[in-house]
Amino acid sequence: MWHTPDCTQWTIMQIDWEAGSQRMEEQDAWAKETFPTAHERLKQAAAAMPPGTSAQPFIDALTELVQAQADATGFVVLHQ
Repeated sequence: MWHTPDCTQWTIMQIDWEAGSQRMEEQDAWAKETFPTAHERLKQAAAAMPPGTSAQPFIDALTELVQAQADATGFVVLHQ
């Protein structure tokens, strides 16, 4: 698609791209700040569960998944 320099549609598309990029940066900053606390709370909650509970397989899988994410990036990636 070709646009002239004064095309309003092109200007709107540029504004949308810049706004989207800014939102992604803000989400990443929020995730980097929030994830360690949430991860610690998950570990504490999992440790507080009595052994043999019927939810234990889910708790183990969730804890493993979150730990893998923490090891990979240190935070949850919110955009793809």
